[in-house]
Amino acid sequence: WFQDSVMMAQGLCSRQIQRMGTVLARDDWGGELGAMSVNAFYNVHANALFVPEALLRPPFLQKPSQDKKAGAGSASMSPSDFGALGGLLGHEMTHGFDNVGRLFTPALIIKNWWDASTVGAYKERAECIGEHYASYSVQGHHVSGNLTLGEDLADMGGLHLAYRAMLHHRRSRGGTTGTHLARAAKQEFFTAWAGTWCELATKQDAAQSIRTDPHAPARTRVNAALSWFP
Repeated sequence: WFQDSVMMAQGLCSRQIQRMGTVLARDDWGGELGAMSVNAFYNVHANALFVPEALLRPPFLQKPSQDKKAGAGSASMSPSDFGALGGLLGHEMTHGFDNVGRLFTPALIIKNWWDASTVGAYKERAECIGEHYASYSVQGHHVSGNLTLGEDLADMGGLHLAYRAMLHHRRSRGGTTGTHLARAAKQEFFTAWAGTWCELATKQDAAQSIRTDPHAPARTRVNAALSWFP
């Protein structure tokens, strides 16, 4: 496994060197993920969202059921699909508007192109989210709200986008929404979001990650985002 990993890294490095000085293609996956990767990523330099095939297959995405109300051949996604897949895709989409993504213009030029009042309001809200995440700790070490801010914004935004998408999906099929959304559907949605970040980590790894990883600890990613959900 180690030798295979080294060979893959060497191959990736070689391909990246060969592409130096060339124009970046919007459909170029680079070496971030493969078709069997259960993940997704947003490329801020191309304003592109990449979704590997494995992410759209069980067990991560459940097989869509046929919605009888919407007619034959109409697939219906479950609340758990929106909580897991929807939350992850919403997360990647929100990266286009996080503390780094917002600096890229539609022409992909790095520039402070928002007006002063919008920037001020954005920074105020972003700082509030950073402070919220920094209130969480692992083994006596507080989360660095500045280090994880981009990912925290993406988690917050992605979760809300997925929830709104679920409401729209249910509404379009004659289901209940808003305050009348079934309690079981809400639980399924939020449980799926939480299940996405399940992990096992040693104490040493957890202590190292909280100091160096731009992502907040998995438990914090679940609790911090959900604790601010209306």
